[in-house]
Amino acid sequence: MEKKLQKEFKQVKEEVSDLRSKLNITGVKKESWFEKKEELKKYIIDSINKIRQLRSKKNQSDLYIQRLKTERDSYNKKVKDLIENIKNVNKEKLTVLKKHKTDLDPSKINEKIQKLEEKIETEAIPIEEEQKIMKQIKELKKIQTAISSFLDNSKSLSEDIEKSKQKAEEAHNKLKEELEKKKKGYEEFITLSKEIDKLKVEQEQAFKTFLEHKKQFLELNNKLKDKLLSTSKMQQRMIQVGYYKEEKKQEIEDKQIEEKAKLVEDKIRNKKKLTTEDLLVFQNKK
Repeated sequence: MEKKLQKEFKQVKEEVSDLRSKLNITGVKKESWFEKKEELKKYIIDSINKIRQLRSKKNQSDLYIQRLKTERDSYNKKVKDLIENIKNVNKEKLTVLKKHKTDLDPSKINEKIQKLEEKIETEAIPIEEEQKIMKQIKELKKIQTAISSFLDNSKSLSEDIEKSKQKAEEAHNKLKEELEKKKKGYEEFITLSKEIDKLKVEQEQAFKTFLEHKKQFLELNNKLKDKLLSTSKMQQRMIQVGYYKEEKKQEIEDKQIEEKAKLVEDKIRNKKKLTTEDLLVFQNKK
């Protein structure tokens, strides 16, 4: 009977040791997969925050792009209007030249005026002819003033056209640069979105594996509890059949000595007389 119990007890102890070993390994794996799940969760949160920042930048970029487009289109429209104005000025100039039957530029008209004035001053001409020349000079000066005004307007309009073209070009270049930034931001957004989807799959798998190991851990833990309970019961049975008789006897003796030692200590504290047995007990206690 005792040998059979010893054999069973040994077997159960081996099973307990094996279960503890498996429980420790499973526990380590369980915690490892939990940490991996939490790490992936952190990566996902970080990536989501980056996407939110990209969306915020995109909204700001959209507003800036719209402003640049409006600015560029405004300057292009201004260029178009100024070109139309300069065409009208040139038409008016041609009308004046046609009306006065001349195609001379202001410098040549000025030369002609000087020659006519010089003729009046240096030549002896009849009064009627002088009046005609004066009238001619007056008409030429009138034409000269009109043409000069047209030329000044044309020059001013041309300068405005060049400035507006430059502003439109600047706005267009800024627009191209911003659109390129937006494109890169969009590409980063797509990359992050794909990465988040991938991380979510990995996190889900890690969590699933964690739950599997947790289930195994609980099953092993329950088995270990059952085995430990069986071990305890077997120990009690073995005590009953005398397997632990000597150990139990020693335990009882130690307990008795402990109790006697307490009594001796009480006598010492109370300054009572000690017997020879008391002294032996005291020595054994030490």
